[in-house]
Amino acid sequence: MSKLVKLLVVVFVSLYGINGVAQNIFAINPIGLAVSAGQWLVKNTQRMYYLRVEASGQTHEQAKQEGLRFAVNQAVGTLVLTETQVKNQEVIRSDITLYSSGYVDEYKVISEEDLNGKTKLVMDVWVAESKIANRLFVIGKGGGTINGAKASSQYQSVLEERVQGDRLLAAVGNDFPEKSFVINMGQANWRMVNRDAEILVPVEISWSREYLDAMHEVLVRTRNGADAANQRYARAWPSVISLKRQSDWFTTYAAYTDIKKAESLKERMVNTKPSVQITIKNAAGEAIYSICASIPYFSGAFFGESLAFGVYRPEKYGYPTGQFFASHTPDADFSIYGDFKVNTTFSLPIRNTKSQLLNAMESIEINVVPQAQCEKQGSQVI
Repeated sequence: MSKLVKLLVVVFVSLYGINGVAQNIFAINPIGLAVSAGQWLVKNTQRMYYLRVEASGQTHEQAKQEGLRFAVNQAVGTLVLTETQVKNQEVIRSDITLYSSGYVDEYKVISEEDLNGKTKLVMDVWVAESKIANRLFVIGKGGGTINGAKASSQYQSVLEERVQGDRLLAAVGNDFPEKSFVINMGQANWRMVNRDAEILVPVEISWSREYLDAMHEVLVRTRNGADAANQRYARAWPSVISLKRQSDWFTTYAAYTDIKKAESLKERMVNTKPSVQITIKNAAGEAIYSICASIPYFSGAFFGESLAFGVYRPEKYGYPTGQFFASHTPDADFSIYGDFKVNTTFSLPIRNTKSQLLNAMESIEINVVPQAQCEKQGSQVI
């Protein structure tokens, strides 16, 4: 974490339930301090947060950026996503991402002081709400002139907001597909096909509610525009992500001024080519047979939406009528269909020459993993 990003906050965040991600609390020591109590006021007909801050850094620029960042965080708050994966009672991953919502509209340096080779600034800072950031990047001052210092501060603040939002979305995306789905397996059976055997494994795959709740939280926190039901308004933006959870009456739309977040979801969900990995183990828990199955519902292609409340049209001739997610759907650049689930039966061929495997079979494990991971583990592909 950059030494500039140090905030006087203790934030409690819960994006996931107990499904693989623990909840953490942490505190960060500041270099930015509030000299006076902040307050919301109306400035030039816009709602602003005013704060006098004191900040230090190795250079004037570092001290200024620290003061601006501190003011933004004081004004709008900081969402801290602490994602922890625990294995064998040890933390093996801890990704902390900070996302600041808001941008600096104006600032004024009140005083500057050199202290032991460091620069200390006292500044007055005005912060505007992020929902209007896209409208107020630069304000010119007549005669073709431009306030470059103001433009630079606004640009850096808005850029910081978007980059941190990207990291927040990526943190949730990192759990795809391994911790994104709930897999229920029915009673496995077998049948004879010619002189070979086939193991039949009935499976139901659906989205994890905890994962969708985390994704929903991130999209709502980071979006630049669109509310839960205003589809027409959303499509007026350059990029739109939509999400429909299992129990939602309406689709949530997250509209953005650039395509970065939609592209990152496509990269994570579509380009990794999620596959269903089926592994048969013996009594000792050793894998003795493994295959990878690619199914169209993970391809990213759009086949249709539910008729109502998660009910999809029956499939005909094996042609899909729904999907878990898709790019370039009728109302978004990327859509997640949280109400979709698939019931299917996988057939695992056991050749006559390997019939001894039947006697050693003890348990079956099913996971959704990136195709590259499946192939790396030496699984057959069907």
